[in-house]
This record gives sequence, structure tokens and C-alpha cells, in this order.
Amino acid sequence: MTNTLPARFVPSCLVTAGDGQHWAAAGALGKDEAVVVDGVAGSRFSEVGVPVFTSAGVLYSCTDKDGGVGVVAPTGTCGPYEDGELNHLTVNGEQFAYVIGSRVKGKPVITVYINGVDAGVFREMGVPLPHPDGGFCIQADLTGRKEAKGLEHKQAILRNGDVVASGPDLQYAAIARTGLYYLEHAGKAFRLCKDGQLLASHEWMMPPAVDAQTGAAAWAGRDKGRWKLYAGGVGFGDFDDVSNVQVAADGSCAASVQKKEEWFAVTASAEHGPFDHLSTVSAGPGQRIAFVATDDEGLIVGIDGESSAVASAGNVAFCADGALAYRVARTADVWSLVHAGGEVGPFGLLSDPVRVGDHFVAHGLRDGAIVRIEVPASPPARRG
Repeated sequence: MTNTLPARFVPSCLVTAGDGQHWAAAGALGKDEAVVVDGVAGSRFSEVGVPVFTSAGVLYSCTDKDGGVGVVAPTGTCGPYEDGELNHLTVNGEQFAYVIGSRVKGKPVITVYINGVDAGVFREMGVPLPHPDGGFCIQADLTGRKEAKGLEHKQAILRNGDVVASGPDLQYAAIARTGLYYLEHAGKAFRLCKDGQLLASHEWMMPPAVDAQTGAAAWAGRDKGRWKLYAGGVGFGDFDDVSNVQVAADGSCAASVQKKEEWFAVTASAEHGPFDHLSTVSAGPGQRIAFVATDDEGLIVGIDGESSAVASAGNVAFCADGALAYRVARTADVWSLVHAGGEVGPFGLLSDPVRVGDHFVAHGLRDGAIVRIEVPASPPARRG
């Protein structure tokens, strides 16, 4: 492993592995693009996607000079798939899944691949869903497939080829260790179910937020033209619109809500705003909230009751215990890592930090070399 970039390589993004020991960068290498892992460049392509670390190595999408799309995985390159569009590239441990969308005789065809192997061809819908116990389920429209035989509804969730749930106009599914949650549109109502049992019904609903480990769920429901947020089955608020619902492991809920054409970041106990726009919201334990918003003065990052102006921001999200670290650029292309004890920087590029034990680890670009950064992850006392 080296912290030196190859000659003529111009990185556009940096990524840190989950163990904090490795880094990867995507960018231009001469007239092509490539992904560099620990200083070593991979194959060249016309385009490469943002690299993702699996427990076995690095994964990323690619496009060759003829326009064929593919996936470079630790086990080799999958593809190219000609005249296709690649979506839903997803990692779960060492395993990975993706979707290739194409058209056959003018009709859409969706093929789901798991570890590079064809896992089924579907119509209109085919989405891989990581399972907390490993592997993937597939949310799919089973029209025309043998698995649909005897089913009242053609929208279903498959695991290892078997139907584990189906419903009318299945909108969304999420898998937690405590069970399978899914949202269906039945008649004039939306229904949220868990393992076939009804949890909630509203005239209109958004996809729920579900914590994969604890099964804590939060959702937004609209009745008689007004929206409420629900956490633990208890509703709160009265809003014109709701987006970006999030839930913490302890069931605390946070969301972006609209009132009189202005946006607010809210929990069950606090409201922050108004803002022109809210791009991200994160729910922390104990009704904490973090968000990235735009107001009259520009972009800001808000943590509970405090906010600061930035030019750009990375992934601002709490860990399960409330610890928080994130990257920001206060001026264009000058990045810093913000953590409970202060800031580390500046860097020309900076990865989003990963949690490794009681520290956060990131990698930054400084003076043409990659620098490893490690900061404490002790969650601070709530402010505001």
C-alpha cells in the first residue's frame, strides 16, 4: 500500500474502507478514467463510478469505449452489457447485486444480478434488497413468471427464488432483523405491513424508514389533505408536505416537512427552520437531528440547535450511539473533517469518515499524497 497517486491521475472522489485501513479514488487517468486502490491503478475505462468497499475488496461500475456497462468486482469484471443501463448497485458483506435495464421488442426488461449471476428477468420492477442475515431479497413484478402462479397479486418479495410476501401494488419494502416491512397501495388507501400484519393505513403514505438492526420504524401519512409523522405508531405534527423521513435505532424520528411553502427539519420534540430547501436529514438517538439545508445565506449544516455555513458537505449522519463526524468545505474544494473535538484540515479531497471502534477514520488529499486521519468518536452531549 502506498499513499502516492499514480502519475497523471486526477482524483474526483476518495473513499475509505470500512476497516479504515484502505482507500480508493476514482478519477481521470490521461484520456481515460480509472479507480486507484491503495496507490495502484486498475483497468482503464471511458467512465468509472464511485468505488464501494465490500469485505472482499473494491467494487465499482464502469463503461467501456463502446458504451457497454459493467461492474468491476473483487472476483472479476461482470459484463459488458450492451445497450443496457446499470442501476441499484448494492453491497452486502462480500456479496453484491445490481440491475441491468434494457428493452426487448420495445418493452422494458429488468434483469437482477447477484454476484454477477442472473437472478431473474422481470417486468417494470426488480430491486435487490440487502438482508441483515446476508444475501439479498428481490422486490419484483412477477408478471409472466412461474412464481406468480396461484398468487393473488403479482408484486412480491423473493428470497432464494421463493415468494416471502406479496401485495397489491407493492410500493416499497425494507428488511430488518425483526421482520419484513412493506408498503402497498390497496384501493383508495396505502397500507404499511410487517410480516403480513397491518401496522398503519392512510389515504397517502411515503416509504417508511426502518432500522435494519432494531426494526424501529417511522413513516409519514396523509389524511384529509394533512400530513403527520409517526414513530412507534404515535403521530405528531400537522404539515403541508413531508419528505426524507429517517429513524434512529431507538425509534427517534426526524424528517423534512413543509409548512406554508417553507421547509423545516423536525423531530417529535423540536423544529428547526425555516429553510428554502433541505437536502439531507439524519435522526439520532434521543430525538437528535442533523441536516444539510439551504437558506437565504446559502448552504448550512445543522446539528440540533446549532448551524454553520458551508460551501459543500458530505454525508452528515449519526451513528447508532449518537456519535457524529462529517466532511465539509467552507470554501470551494477546501475540505475539513468535523468531529466532536473540532476540525481537521484542510484537504483538497476528503472521504466520508467511517466508524472503526471508538474512532472515526477518513482519508484526505494533501500536497499530492493521501493522508490517513483518525479522530475520537465519543458522542458529545446534546447541544441546543
